[in-house]
Amino acid sequence: MNKKILQPHLIDINTSHSLDFKIDRDKDPHGYNLIMCFRTPAVILTNAGVETARPGDCIIHSLDFRQYHGSAPGTAESFRNDWLHVLPETLIPLINALQLPWDTLLSTGQPEILTPYIKRLKEEMTVNDNFSERAIINQIDDMLLTTARSYRKMLMLRDELTAAERRYFPDFVALRANMLEDCRNNIIIKTLAARVNLSQERFAALYRKFFNSTPHAELIDARLVLARRMLQNTFMEIKEISAACGWEDIHYFSRLFKKKIGISPSQYRHQALRK
Repeated sequence: MNKKILQPHLIDINTSHSLDFKIDRDKDPHGYNLIMCFRTPAVILTNAGVETARPGDCIIHSLDFRQYHGSAPGTAESFRNDWLHVLPETLIPLINALQLPWDTLLSTGQPEILTPYIKRLKEEMTVNDNFSERAIINQIDDMLLTTARSYRKMLMLRDELTAAERRYFPDFVALRANMLEDCRNNIIIKTLAARVNLSQERFAALYRKFFNSTPHAELIDARLVLARRMLQNTFMEIKEISAACGWEDIHYFSRLFKKKIGISPSQYRHQALRK
C-alpha cells in the first residue's frame, strides 16, 4: 500500500512544547521529510552546525539528516513552531525545481508563513476525493514558492545593507515578528524604537528599508488577516471580532475592512459560508 503524501498526526500549527523538550534522532522515524517554521527562538542542528533560529526561520530536512531542535537556552518561553511531514516522492521534485537548500535555516521574517497553507492542507485531507491529491500537491508547491520568495528577498536585502544596518537587521526581524504575532495590541513607534535603541526617525527609515512598509501598515494587514480568519471560522458577532482584532470602533473596522478587502465584513462572512 502506497504511503500518503501527508498524515493527519504529522502536521500541526503553533505547537507549544515544554522548556526541556528536545527532538534528537538520527533521521526522521516516519520516512517523511520534515518542514518547520519557528514562531519563537529555538536551537536547531543545520548543515552549518547548531544554530539559533529566529521567529520566521524555516527549515526543510533531508530524509537522513539528524533532527535536533529545542528551546533556546536562557529563554523563559518554550519554543513554538508550525510543522508538517511530506512524502519524499512528492517533496523532492518540488524542492529541486525551486532550488531550495536542504537542512538550512531559511529566514523569511514571517513566523506564520506556513500557517494558511497548513490549514488548507488539513482541510483538504478530510475531503478525500479524486482531486485531493492534486490539491494537496498544489498547496505544498505554493507554500514552498512563498517560502522561497521570502527567503531570497531576505538574502538580497542583506546584501544591500551597510555594516551598521546589518547589525540592526536581526533585532528588527524579531521585533517585527513579535509585533505581528501580537497584532491585537496597539503599537507606539517611540516604544518600538526604544527597544532597538534608535530614534523614532532612524527606526522608521530602517523599518521601511528592511520591510518596504511601515509598522502601522503591517499591523493593519495582520489584523485584517486575523479578522478574515475569525469571520470564516467562528460565530462571533462582528462587533466582537472587531474588538478581538484590536479595533474598539466597529464602524471604523467595517469601513477599513471594506476599503482593503472590497466588501463588508458581513458580506465576507456570507460568501465564506456559501463555499
